[in-house]
Amino acid sequence: MHTMKYIITCLLGCLLSLTSNSQQWETLASLSGDAPNIPVMASVNGKIYILAGQRYNFPSPTFIYDPSTDTWSDSGTAQPAGTYWSSGVGLNGKIYVMGGGAPYPGQTFNYIYDPATNSWSTGQALMTPRMYHNAVVAGGKIYLIGGQNGDGASEWHFDEYDPALDSWTRKAQLLNNGAWYCGAVNIGDSIYRIAGGGYSASMIKKYVEAYSITSNTWTAYPDFHRGLHAPAAVVVKDHIFLLGGSSNSADMDSVWVYNPKTGKWADAGFRLPSPMSYHKAVVLNDCIYLYKDGSLYKYCPDFSSIANNEIEIAKNSLYPNPNNGNFYIEMENENDFNITITNSLGQSIDHYNYQLSQNQNILHVEMSQNNAAGFYLVTLKTNKEVRTYTLFLRN
Repeated sequence: MHTMKYIITCLLGCLLSLTSNSQQWETLASLSGDAPNIPVMASVNGKIYILAGQRYNFPSPTFIYDPSTDTWSDSGTAQPAGTYWSSGVGLNGKIYVMGGGAPYPGQTFNYIYDPATNSWSTGQALMTPRMYHNAVVAGGKIYLIGGQNGDGASEWHFDEYDPALDSWTRKAQLLNNGAWYCGAVNIGDSIYRIAGGGYSASMIKKYVEAYSITSNTWTAYPDFHRGLHAPAAVVVKDHIFLLGGSSNSADMDSVWVYNPKTGKWADAGFRLPSPMSYHKAVVLNDCIYLYKDGSLYKYCPDFSSIANNEIEIAKNSLYPNPNNGNFYIEMENENDFNITITNSLGQSIDHYNYQLSQNQNILHVEMSQNNAAGFYLVTLKTNKEVRTYTLFLRN
């Protein structure tokens, strides 16, 4: 009995430590008025820039955020043309806004903004018109991943831009298609593409691929545990943070962390301020700055908590855990099952809804918000097995 009490106490301590940072995003100054939707977000010289995107009144200004004063300015010169669904990055004190365009299927824009002179110039045009793509900086160069231009081929393309030479080179194409609306980051010699694809269940992707700059080759890693559309991805201390995105036609507030050294994914132990997709994020001083529809948030991850509570996402897992009553269970193409939830007193919880994904491999469960925080048992019965999960519900 004492041993069981000790195990429960330790489990509670670990779970509470994992949730100690929950919902601690700092809400920063917001953009007032007609803020751009799905813009480019980039950081150079300690400031954050919001450019391009869709705005009711074009051309959109270049918005500048100063973290030291928590203030915005729209004093930046507007880009030469309205660019929507473009990608952009900061490099060597300048910001590059590439591709995009409206209407579909995309443009070959390569606009360069210099904050020092508050002026724009034009670089070598993209090799292929594209939109919905990602841009990543690595080794002083810019890499464009996937996208679309209506030909079915751009989502495989991977191109390198050398600002010093103002020239493009097509590199090894991706191993899988659907490289649009994906997460993309650089760590060391590797560039990672994570998930992406379309909004619908038939188009969404789980792929995790890494490109070696040295060898010009792609390597396939185990798939992410679920398809994910339009997340944001950033790197903090050589860990990849995958933020939100849409899955099974619903926006997520989940945050996952990937450690390339261990090859493991983990629940970060904190959620986004709200479920979202098509949001943007950058990192300054090891803190994540998140932008969505004029709102700006800041979060500084606690790596000691993450390191001490790393959770590898396994097959047949329940995630995220802890959660607020909104969680998922990995299935194995089942359509005949029964789920029960009981509290720590053994009482059955009846107020919850669930929905099985179209391919019958992910069960989405939403509990009533009236349930008290604490431990619950979730039991899933299928024709093959009975699985019981210990769930921790937080406030």
